[in-house]
Amino acid sequence: MEKDTFTWVDVEDHEDGHEMDKRNEIDILKRLGGLEEEVSSLRQENFIKQEDSSLIQRVKDLEDEVGSLEEEVSGLWQEKSIKREDPPLSREWKGLRKRVKDLEEEVGSLEGGVSGLWKENSIKQEDSSLIQRLADLKVEVNSLSHSLIFGLAGLKEEVGGLRHEKSIRREDSFLRQRLADLEEESIRLRQSLAQAQIDLNEKISGLRRSFAKDQADLKEEISTPRQESSIKREDSSIIRRLAGLEDVIENLTRKERNKQDETNAQREYVLHLWSKCPPSMMQGSIIDATHEGHIRADIQAIIAKEESDPDIAEGWKAAFLDRYGLQWGVDCEKGDELKSVDAELIRVFNIRAHVLHGWGETRTEILDICDQWISHWRSSRTTYIPSGEYRKLCQLYYS
Repeated sequence: MEKDTFTWVDVEDHEDGHEMDKRNEIDILKRLGGLEEEVSSLRQENFIKQEDSSLIQRVKDLEDEVGSLEEEVSGLWQEKSIKREDPPLSREWKGLRKRVKDLEEEVGSLEGGVSGLWKENSIKQEDSSLIQRLADLKVEVNSLSHSLIFGLAGLKEEVGGLRHEKSIRREDSFLRQRLADLEEESIRLRQSLAQAQIDLNEKISGLRRSFAKDQADLKEEISTPRQESSIKREDSSIIRRLAGLEDVIENLTRKERNKQDETNAQREYVLHLWSKCPPSMMQGSIIDATHEGHIRADIQAIIAKEESDPDIAEGWKAAFLDRYGLQWGVDCEKGDELKSVDAELIRVFNIRAHVLHGWGETRTEILDICDQWISHWRSSRTTYIPSGEYRKLCQLYYS
């Protein structure tokens, strides 16, 4: 019986893995059915008879008898006294030859029967081998079917995971871009705030100068001889004007002082943590936006602490070197070294201080960029960082 060719369908070459899996399963079942029919046909066509022990014994006896007759004939040929023309002996000789021939034919027939038995026995062995082969094939097909099912399930999960990961990457890229845009917007707001602070300081200075000038003018007017009634009227107007100016200056000064005091208190707290807490403990709640670097405010806080408590100031200087990579007394100590530095490069110093201890997987890449541009500032007083480098830094920092 000719075996059908088994066609295997590769699931990975098709989009619909479920449909291909079903097609493979149907082909396997057809193949098993064909093999079972083939074995059943062999069993029906090659029914094995039991060996006939008496037939085998009969063959042996006939062979012995033939041997005896041949010896007897040979003896007769060797006897010289026997005459060939003796009719009775000739007839006996012919009878013996005929009997020997019949026995030889019977032996040949029996040998054919024995050969048939051996052939049937061989067929039986082949049938047993075919049954064992069929059993092995069933086991192999079952194993292959299970492997295919599990492989399809794993492939579906992997495809689903890849699709999910691809979606996450697209969202992650969008979020990084959004964070970079927010960072740029934050920088612009900081610059606007700094400019507003400068304008406010200039306005306060202008008001103070105007107030001083009004006071001088008032003294000059009072000292100038005038009529008493005219002096009283002008004096009342000037006093009201001076009172209003004093209120404005006092409010602005109070707001500026409160803001500066709040910033100083916060930076003193952070510098104290940096100088007292081991780097291995600088994680968890300590690593947050509140405890980011603020290099300009930290410089002013250290300068102020040098006057009130030099010992504490020395600890702060060591923490300053660790966080910002700048040595006090060499890179900065006056307080105006970073006055002309762009806001983006100031942000580089502050990010380095934040990620130095207890950061995630991007820590090394962030520190490499920060240290590179801090080194440029130390060696050549570079006041800016290129926009491409800064964007890359922000993407790593907010990823």
